[in-house]
Amino acid sequence: MTERMSGKRFGEWLAARATAVAAEKAAVAAVAAETAAAEVAAGAAGEAGDAGLIRVTAPSEGIFYRRPTPDAPAYVEPGAPVAQGTVLGLVEVMKCFNQITYGGPGFPERGEIVKVLAEDAAEVQFRQELFWVRPV
Repeated sequence: MTERMSGKRFGEWLAARATAVAAEKAAVAAVAAETAAAEVAAGAAGEAGDAGLIRVTAPSEGIFYRRPTPDAPAYVEPGAPVAQGTVLGLVEVMKCFNQITYGGPGFPERGEIVKVLAEDAAEVQFRQELFWVRPV
């Protein structure tokens, strides 16, 4: 027979579950940051002439948005200067919008957007390249 939880006991269980979910989200964010830093450090080879560019990748699968709302301008365009913390776009997963920002361990302080590789409202995959940035 199933035992019913008291209100207090349920509240304790719910608080513990919320803490566990927050810890899981933090772990995923840490892995994404480490992955981005490793890709920058490795300087993955790509097309001829793009050596030295920083590749900003999707932190997860989802829908990529270049702008905060459909009628707003894009966060960045090719040629735009960026600094640590500049928002480049969003990836939506299950109605949760995750900001893609420039910066992190191994990134230069400033850069310039060279190319935007994903269309607005396009489905993207984990670690798919979204932006190329030239360090300045």
